[in-house]
Amino acid sequence: MNKPVENQKRSFSAIWLLPLVALLVGAWLVYKNYQEQGIMITLRVNDASGIVADKTQVYYKGIPVGKVKNMSVTKDLQHIDLEIEMIKQADERLVEDTKFWIVRPKITINRIAGLDTLIKGSYINVFPGKSKKKTREFIAVDNDIDLMAYHKGKVFNLSSKDTLGHNPGEPVIYKKIKVGEVISSTLYDNYKIAVQIVIYDKYTHLINSSTLFWDISGIKLDVNLPKVNVDVGTFESILSGGIEFKTFKNGKKVEENHLFKLFKNKNDALNSNDILITFSFPNDYGVEEGTKIKYKGITIGEITDVKLNEDIKSFEAKARILPKAKKLLTSDSYFWLVKPRIDLGGVKYVDTIIKGQYISVVPRGGSNTTSFYLHDKPPVINEDKNGLTLILESDKLGSVRKGSPVLYKQFKVGEVFKAELSDEDDVLIHIYIYEKYKNLVKSNTKFWNVSGVRMEGGIFSKIEVKAESISSMIIGGIEFDTPKRVSSLKVKQNQVFKLYDKFNEDWFDNANDLKLILKTDKLGSLKKNSPVLYHQFKVGEIYDTKLSLKDKSILVYVKIFDKYKKLINSSTKFWNISGVKIEGGLFKKVSVETGSIESIVKGGIEFETFDENANKVKNYQKFKLYKNKPSYKLENYRKGLTVTLISDSLGSVKKGNPVLYRQFKVGEIVKTTLSDDGEHIIIKALIFEPYKKFVNSSSKFYNISGVHAEGGLFSKFKIDTGSVESIITGGVAFVTLSNSQNISKAVQNEKFILYESFNKKWLEDKTKDGLELTLLANTLGSIKKGNPILYRQFKVGEVKSTELSVTGQSVLIHIVIYKKYKNFVNSKTKFWNNSGIYLTGGLLSKMSINVGSLETILTGGISFATPDDKDAKPVKKGDILILHDKVEKEWLTWDPYINIGFSENE
Repeated sequence: MNKPVENQKRSFSAIWLLPLVALLVGAWLVYKNYQEQGIMITLRVNDASGIVADKTQVYYKGIPVGKVKNMSVTKDLQHIDLEIEMIKQADERLVEDTKFWIVRPKITINRIAGLDTLIKGSYINVFPGKSKKKTREFIAVDNDIDLMAYHKGKVFNLSSKDTLGHNPGEPVIYKKIKVGEVISSTLYDNYKIAVQIVIYDKYTHLINSSTLFWDISGIKLDVNLPKVNVDVGTFESILSGGIEFKTFKNGKKVEENHLFKLFKNKNDALNSNDILITFSFPNDYGVEEGTKIKYKGITIGEITDVKLNEDIKSFEAKARILPKAKKLLTSDSYFWLVKPRIDLGGVKYVDTIIKGQYISVVPRGGSNTTSFYLHDKPPVINEDKNGLTLILESDKLGSVRKGSPVLYKQFKVGEVFKAELSDEDDVLIHIYIYEKYKNLVKSNTKFWNVSGVRMEGGIFSKIEVKAESISSMIIGGIEFDTPKRVSSLKVKQNQVFKLYDKFNEDWFDNANDLKLILKTDKLGSLKKNSPVLYHQFKVGEIYDTKLSLKDKSILVYVKIFDKYKKLINSSTKFWNISGVKIEGGLFKKVSVETGSIESIVKGGIEFETFDENANKVKNYQKFKLYKNKPSYKLENYRKGLTVTLISDSLGSVKKGNPVLYRQFKVGEIVKTTLSDDGEHIIIKALIFEPYKKFVNSSSKFYNISGVHAEGGLFSKFKIDTGSVESIITGGVAFVTLSNSQNISKAVQNEKFILYESFNKKWLEDKTKDGLELTLLANTLGSIKKGNPILYRQFKVGEVKSTELSVTGQSVLIHIVIYKKYKNFVNSKTKFWNNSGIYLTGGLLSKMSINVGSLETILTGGISFATPDDKDAKPVKKGDILILHDKVEKEWLTWDPYINIGFSENE
């Protein structure tokens, strides 16, 4: 048997793969280490306290992006260099304007920052720059930078040499709203301040090339009698200061980091474009810093500095003038100091006693200049060579003196320049009418004395106290007017007119008055000149009485003044209100009824019109004169709309409380109960019949009980109250947001939520241009530019300007009605002068004191009312309406339904 042969076969060993795997792993680790290796940079800091190598990290928006690896002191021992390893992803953002700073705990009056360092220690923050030039060496900034502030908007730079520095976080204010904040404040050029601010994105459109910035802090009090102005910023700016700005429409768009000037205060900022001028004068006139410069009563500048010249014989004053007054700055213009002056003519420039002295200017020709001589006396009269000189002849001079004003409808249109005795012992008063007003004088013009105070009347007649302006009361004055029957004869220079002692109404008797005949059995105390009243307002008078031989009746002839004759129609009833009427007895209510003091003493007639659509009347139409006021059915205000108000708390609301609409009582609370589930308060409110049209599904009811306060330590504080009645007893008010046809009318017992307070967001509307109208008046009175236009004592417009009409027969008052309220005015609207205090009534009658707002008492104002008249037509820009001297009682009862024309979303 053969023995098998054994063959040995050689194979590959797996152990040889291990070196290869090790080589690949090593290469991968080298590559990974290369890929993850950070970027080394050097950051130079002034103070490294709290920084620890291999521990202190660099953060961006709370995420670590680097770590401090090493620290070393610079050769000059002034700084510390930190070697920082940044993550590789930061490579593209490590550019020239990238900012690093150390975060440490910091507490200021308006900011708390870095509190997290109390736990994890100091760290470094980074804010990436926008430059394209890379760098590896950086210098840490000293002040904290608010990263969020940078990201909220655009950064701008401010520069000033007159202000103090600002702390990061201080507010930037626009119209009392915070629209940005301070980022940093540094000193440069040894004395200038550089402030960097950020304006939040949604407000960056407020900044353009015309923007003016100024410092604000605390409370500013500006006392310039009679005006006292207190300017209070936000609570934050009161504590820590801040910056405010104003932007004008004529500016151009600016880029980020644009440089603006930072002014010391608002006054310096707004006057930065003023023209600088210089006054010289020989003596100390009492001119001082802050003295106003005025032209025709309008302030155009003020004195900024006064000093004694080097010659010690004269003075120099520097002043600023508004750019719009540049045309007044000519070489021949006359500047003079206006201050109280006392002479034989009395006291002149009485207003300066309260307001202080000021500088006035009379413009003349000449070349442009900025240097002027300041006079201490007014310019000489008759410099207007084209005016009209007249001579007034009188029996006595009275208090008229040189310089006394000559008035037309209470406008000064001239003055007295000389008085003398004629050869016949008459007093000749020479007056000068300024050129622009000389056409007001006609050959039949009447002149009368308005000097001092005149009292007319007696024990059994009406007592009238008449006075003109303060200046005419003190130094005398002359007024004139021309009857409507104007003569075509021209007036010559030095023409002679008679000067009457007082005004006579017969000169201006109106041929358009309505004349009526009232028939009665008994005349009583009625006589010639007895008043005819409408709602206790005089609208006419008795001009004659006769006995009719035909039926033995008494005929009373009355005239209704032209502007009131539309109150009369065929439904009008007249009754006697002479003396005092007493009704009642021992077991019956006693009623005492009187008219005015005038009607008590010398008799009077009153009337009422019951149907506005009745036929018109003609002159000398006859009416019956009743002994007493005829009875008529009053509107039943108790009928109306009942609504249900739902609230979580009752507060001080209770039965009988008023329901107000525009602070006018239109209803009352009739019942208060708990809901069936006890969760809510159910309040029943009755809206009176005439006012239920103001309620619809868009109406918002809110509680006006007591005093409502809003705000807090760091927000605007506001106190809101209703009427005096609602403060004491409680009440409810409502607003209606829309009167469009798409809004459904309220139905009986419709449910509404009763809100705790008014929310201004309900009525947010965009302000638009208003409706410009012109009011025609007989005299100006105390009306002036800026006076309010009131509807139900609510300001809905203002006076823009006043002037005399071209013919001089009336005064034109230009007003604007705010767009939101333009539909309150139509062709039937009645405007009246609401200035001061109006008193009606008498000794034995109900006294009524009618006052406007505090503003109208002090400075004047105009009110209006609109009837609910389907024939009324819309008014348009430029239309002319009549301004009545006084309100008629009927107007105050008008209660129209007016659609203001705004949708709920506007």
